Amino acid sequence: MYQNLNANLFFKHNFKQKGRELAIDADYGYYLTDFQETTDNQFLNARQLLPYRPRLVVNIPWQQPIRIQSLRGNYVHPTKKGSIESGFQLRHTDISTDFKYERQADNRWTLDPQKSFVYAYAETVNAAYVNYAEKVKKINYQLGLRVEDSHAKGQNQGSSTVNRQAYFQLFPSASFQYTPSDTNQFSVSYSRKISRPSYTTLNDQVIYSSPYRQTIGNPLLKPNIATNIELSYLHRQNWSFVFSYTIKKNDFTNNLFVRNSTLVSQLQNMPREDFISLDLSYSKSINKIWRTTSGLMLFQVRSRLGNFEGIDFRVGNSIYAYTNNFFTFNNGWRADFTASYVSRQALGIYYISPFIQTNLSIQKSVFSKMGELRMNFSDIFNTLYLGQEYNTISQKGFNHRKPETRFFQVSFNYKFGNKNLKVKDRKIGIDKESNRINNNQ
Repeated sequence: MYQNLNANLFFKHNFKQKGRELAIDADYGYYLTDFQETTDNQFLNARQLLPYRPRLVVNIPWQQPIRIQSLRGNYVHPTKKGSIESGFQLRHTDISTDFKYERQADNRWTLDPQKSFVYAYAETVNAAYVNYAEKVKKINYQLGLRVEDSHAKGQNQGSSTVNRQAYFQLFPSASFQYTPSDTNQFSVSYSRKISRPSYTTLNDQVIYSSPYRQTIGNPLLKPNIATNIELSYLHRQNWSFVFSYTIKKNDFTNNLFVRNSTLVSQLQNMPREDFISLDLSYSKSINKIWRTTSGLMLFQVRSRLGNFEGIDFRVGNSIYAYTNNFFTFNNGWRADFTASYVSRQALGIYYISPFIQTNLSIQKSVFSKMGELRMNFSDIFNTLYLGQEYNTISQKGFNHRKPETRFFQVSFNYKFGNKNLKVKDRKIGIDKESNRINNNQ
């Protein structure tokens, strides 16, 4: 069961000077994960006739409330030639993970205190930024700098050990765009960004899945710092060529190793990962009905694993092909068709199997465009298979599965009130944290 609540208080003031404005956001988010899982473990011989050890029935109730508070401010000040934008964000997060491990004996559940835990985690992030943008003849450029100071601590209930992390980081950015004519555009950009692991992984306890498999949290996980350089060329608003080179330090990878005859899974940091890609895409309205965006990306991933399980360096070359097609017919009918293919990939210690997927969506506007009937067909040919393989000095294995991905959905939306009223999709101060929370749920 999941219970989510978001509250936002927003203030905006427009000054007399055109483009000059001040905005302040105050946000509160509450996200609760509350579920339990019961596992019946039976241990049989090769012919599955006789048990070789007693049956083990386990119940795992797990509750994790997450509270996020955020205050954000943004100020835009136009200048004679450009504009200056500056702002700040103060964010605090509190998490309590209550994990219980219960065994069934004589039709009663008995708590195992050695495998149960309550872990408290708190994180504070203070950040400030400034950006300057200007257009000089045929050149548009933007320069920016973000400063971030972060503190985090985690502690298991009943333990005197406190896991602490603190860091101060600078995140510069720059972009330049040169448009010599209506048919040609050249761009170059540089950025340094940060991403943090999901909250569930930031505890120091063992989560028992079965007698032969465990998941261990990692409170010492460091944030992933990605530095990106990108060169692009756009021709006639149709052809796009993009070369991208990204260096990731402390990227996250799920590693597997054996401990006391038990397979252990733990999220860890990789020292470095380089991602190099070349993307060629074509976008055009073929006729009055059909508009397409299709492309081919060639990319290479170079992973430095720090000699984990005998693997120090791994290189993988892959292909990503895609096509997105949009059709507009008479009488309010529309259709979207998308297809994509990704070849075999090397990520961390894993080799990821190739996969292909096709989707179709059909929409019909009704009631004078106040309503919309939509039909979605996902993974039409049921071709999306997920698989991964790994081969280290201590183990060799694979995980191939076919999740349920082919669905047919019908939905109907109706707009009440003034259909000409435009509602701006405004982001709130805790939007970026939603991915970390969604990974939990």
